[in-house]
Amino acid sequence: MRGMRTWCAILPLFGSIAFLHSIPSCIYEPTTPRGYATAWTWTEQASGTSDFLHDVWGSAGDDVLAVGDNGTILRYDGESWHREGDFGIERIRGIWGSSATDVWAVGDSIRHRDGGRWTTVPAPPGPFLLHEVWGRSAGDVFAVGADGVILHFDGDSWQRMPSGTGHDLYAVGGLADGPVYVGGDRGILLALDGATWRILLYDAIGRSDIDFTGMAAVPGVGVFLAGGPRIYRWDGERLETSLVAEDTWFRDIAARPGRILYAAGEGGDYIRRSALGWMSQWMPMRPSGRHKIFAVWGSAEGDLFAVGSYGSILFARDQTTTRTLAARSTSTIASVTRWP
Repeated sequence: MRGMRTWCAILPLFGSIAFLHSIPSCIYEPTTPRGYATAWTWTEQASGTSDFLHDVWGSAGDDVLAVGDNGTILRYDGESWHREGDFGIERIRGIWGSSATDVWAVGDSIRHRDGGRWTTVPAPPGPFLLHEVWGRSAGDVFAVGADGVILHFDGDSWQRMPSGTGHDLYAVGGLADGPVYVGGDRGILLALDGATWRILLYDAIGRSDIDFTGMAAVPGVGVFLAGGPRIYRWDGERLETSLVAEDTWFRDIAARPGRILYAAGEGGDYIRRSALGWMSQWMPMRPSGRHKIFAVWGSAEGDLFAVGSYGSILFARDQTTTRTLAARSTSTIASVTRWP
């Protein structure tokens, strides 16, 4: 159908709900969704590099850091991007911070940013390639990587933790006052139980080519995982499919306050947005051009940054609120769910 697109949504039946469908439903929706024409406009920002950028994180919309190949660390100050430091051919895959003055970047090594100065931090014996870093606080940080490597920073030093697996690990996340989860190769999902990592799932998807490469936790809802053409939700007991998109291979997922999620993919719609309120619907957010998007991050105010291949950096400002979503007609919604 001209000017229309098809997508499928699967929303679980749990808690107190009102629903239209309880099975997977495919719907048509306008290419420019009604009521969302001016909600966001993507612009490409000059990065000054052609290196692939693998992750992005910020303390605010005017303090954003992106990392990538060949030791690339870029910072956005609200006006433009500029390079911070020169780290040669080093691979940098993940970045996270507890504040603007406490930031970690991981890859072939571990680097720490204290204000505007980056230093290399001693790490357990390697070699290793770390893919992602995340923490519950400045003194409780986790880094995960190839061959099942999990490292933990306790505020003083980094130590290796037995993971119980040799599979590559790509994602780590959780809540500041809750469990920590790690996702990776062939849909493996681990949880930290005290000081021990426990394997919750392995090959649960049934496809050897699908890995959990992105993760975002939403209080009271669960942990959302990016895995191939789907977004999954782990509620602490079971894995459920939240979104199916045949034209997109999801690489990352990010959450911001207000229970708003953004999922980034290599093809198709690239970025999708969902507000987990009275209505839950994944909306397309289409950047111009064809970019392979590897990571996405959003500030509390709705400033969105997506990074990817050949130094691509995309920016949008999401001014749509959950209340705006809830005001829409239910005529194009696959399911209506009241989240806890």
